[in-house]
Amino acid sequence: VNSRFFQGDFQPYGIADLRVTRVTRIHNRFLRNRFEERLEALVDTSDGAYKRSLEYLFYGEDPRLPGETLRVAEEGFRSSEEYGRLGLDEAVALSNSLSTADLPRIQDVIK
Repeated sequence: VNSRFFQGDFQPYGIADLRVTRVTRIHNRFLRNRFEERLEALVDTSDGAYKRSLEYLFYGEDPRLPGETLRVAEEGFRSSEEYGRLGLDEAVALSNSLSTADLPRIQDVIK
């Protein structure tokens, strides 16, 4: 997490450093299996070296959808059409940048 924290992105909000006190990795066998099936369609998984190329991505809860992180953990992401009907971007913002994932939440708290 610290390697994905860019201080310059957070300075306007008075945040100069990051201290990680806990990280939660959610294990959902059903969603993991769906991911593996789609990955196998795109990548040659017979060579185990592909795993070194995978990267963890951050998902930050959109302030306009409180409780969405729990919903995602239990049921998976909504379809793009459903996000559109809710008046949101028709995509899920996943990023290897902590700024992209968490700045909307910080900006909402500051309002």
